[in-house]
Amino acid sequence: MSAPPESHPGLGFPGDLLAQLPEAIAAFSREGRFRYVNAAAERLFGGALGALVGRTLEEVRPGADGRALHEALARVEESGRPERFEYRFSPVRWLDVRVHADAEALWLIAADLPGAPRTPVSGEAASAKARLPADALLEVEREARTRAERTAEYARRLQEVTRLLGQALSGPEVAGAVLEVGVSALGAINCGIWLLDGTGRRLEMMQSRGFGAEALAVFSAFPVDAPVPVAEAVRGGEPVWMPSWAEYARRVPASDERAHGVVLRDEMTAACLPLHVEGRVIGGVAFGFQGPHLFEDAERWFLQILTQHAAQALERVRLFEAQRTDITERKRAEARTRFLAEAGALLSSSLDYERTLAAVARVAVPSLADWCAVDMPEPDGQVRKLVVAHQDPERVRVAMDFHARYPPLLSAAGGIGKVLRTGEPEFVEHLTQEMVDAAGSDPVRRDAVRALGIRSLICVPLRSRGRIIAALTLVYADSDRHYTEADLYLAQELALRASAAIDNAALYREAQEAVAARDTFLGVASHELNTPLTSLALNLQTLQRAVEQLPLDAHPGRPAVGPKFQSAQRQVARLASLIRELLDVSRITEGRLKLEPEPMDLAELAREVAARAAEDAARAGCELRLRIPASVEGVWDRLRLDQVVQNLLSNALKYGHGQPVDLELEDGADAVTLRVKDRGLGISAEDQARLFQKFERLASERHYSGFGLGLWIVKQVVDALGGRIHVDSAPGQGATFTVVVPR
Repeated sequence: MSAPPESHPGLGFPGDLLAQLPEAIAAFSREGRFRYVNAAAERLFGGALGALVGRTLEEVRPGADGRALHEALARVEESGRPERFEYRFSPVRWLDVRVHADAEALWLIAADLPGAPRTPVSGEAASAKARLPADALLEVEREARTRAERTAEYARRLQEVTRLLGQALSGPEVAGAVLEVGVSALGAINCGIWLLDGTGRRLEMMQSRGFGAEALAVFSAFPVDAPVPVAEAVRGGEPVWMPSWAEYARRVPASDERAHGVVLRDEMTAACLPLHVEGRVIGGVAFGFQGPHLFEDAERWFLQILTQHAAQALERVRLFEAQRTDITERKRAEARTRFLAEAGALLSSSLDYERTLAAVARVAVPSLADWCAVDMPEPDGQVRKLVVAHQDPERVRVAMDFHARYPPLLSAAGGIGKVLRTGEPEFVEHLTQEMVDAAGSDPVRRDAVRALGIRSLICVPLRSRGRIIAALTLVYADSDRHYTEADLYLAQELALRASAAIDNAALYREAQEAVAARDTFLGVASHELNTPLTSLALNLQTLQRAVEQLPLDAHPGRPAVGPKFQSAQRQVARLASLIRELLDVSRITEGRLKLEPEPMDLAELAREVAARAAEDAARAGCELRLRIPASVEGVWDRLRLDQVVQNLLSNALKYGHGQPVDLELEDGADAVTLRVKDRGLGISAEDQARLFQKFERLASERHYSGFGLGLWIVKQVVDALGGRIHVDSAPGQGATFTVVVPR
């Protein structure tokens, strides 16, 4: 055991542990001379401890820089009150400096301002940090905790605004969501969003919060070249972090003409950011705060992401609204967008495409159609109506009766049959009486068509892998509405989404069929292979016994036969193990994994498996180390637990790289824990997610044999026993598999 760290003479802290802290920490005498510095302070002040002790800050950093720090020490020594301030250490480096006094010394703690790289702190260093003056430590930790909580809150707020913007369908809704979330997250007292007008020369306020009447009069609209912070952000395309309006007026004197519109002029802090879309600026956002505001990295990040989301949402809304000129058309467009979103969700919710298409047809009524139908061609040339949707069940019955009496023909010159035959959409904006009369000479059929009341229709094809598999028909009838070219585009978009869903369902069905065929083959093949393999094993044993009875000098090759028999038997045993795995795959997949629990001693079983694996361990160059109690009794399936231990141990020896392998067993009151640990390749976090999948191999097949079934079978057996299994690993650090099974 190592000796405890020695305390620094006269200061009462473990100096070698403080050396690990990322902050620069220095202790000074009451006269302001160095008594101690940690490693970070040595780097900061450019000298080792021995070279710094006894010197003052003015001597180490001549000039005003060193004098400022020295004077801070003097003030704290005189007043006894801690100080904290920002200190420019170099042109590109700013520090957060805290000065504190205790009974032993004056302390200076310096850290890079937020955003500077951080150095990991060891457990011992964290302990040493805890021995610093309590109020300084509490302040550091409180600030770190506050910063982390604030960042988490910002992330939550961004999720909230993303959800709100996804639902927003107008510019005011977008602006309202951005401003409400921004104000509540940041604590701003006012805020606003401005957009460039059509000329690009003027900013017009779209929406605001917290502005009084006078401020609105001044800032509701102004030229983009006006001396206003948000205009500066728009012109330059970069955020403007304004410490106060008074400071801005000193920097931009012309802005003073608008100062009467600014409440709390000398105390007002603001963040002004441009709204960027595809490399161009479309407007700006401003948030105002009362009193000093540092705008830390997390807050700046939040504001920049927030304005990015706002800009994209505003642009999306602008494009959305630009295509529609009147309120009625805009409402219909919103309904189309919602329908496509809802239909897309429905289509992706199931791999049974017939049921899904039926659900989509029902969703289309009544917002986008009075009737909606899906028809599919059959192999015999007939057309099957998969679904008809209408608000009135009686009208659905009428449509189904019409289809039964007058089914669509693939040879028809128009309608559903033509769409299914040619793949060309059919669009009838106004179905006239002349069109109905020209469609056929049968007066009964014409009357039946009139009874349906069709006024406008769209029929589009659904394709899958280049083949037309269905037709989607939308009909306006009772509502006296009519379709437009925009509705045709909507129907085609819906057809594309439905076709993709059908493709996915077909691929899934084919994959399932292929998996079922594979499992059937594995079951049959494993049974068929097992019989001759058993016969081969018996014949090898018979031959071995016969050869062993011969004298060693009976034949020149007699001494070499024994090892060859052993090698052959090992290969037969390996084949038998692979065949058992295939049989288990077949049983588990078909739900035929049967457990036969019996009283047993798991410790005895573990030792037996380890004994069987001893030869494999020797060949792999791995020392097999056991830590097993004398007895661990319980009621389990002996054969299946044997398989679990065998597979985990075999896996560890295979990938152990000649390093020791540990087999451990722990007895508990309610459960037993088994661990197998190797020190070989290790497993990455990404690969661990698929480690227990069927036929999954993480290493090269050229170097490691097997089907990739062992760990999958282990997982299935452990689950069947009501237990759990997990792995702890990292690349190059080996792997530890832990199995917990209840008693």
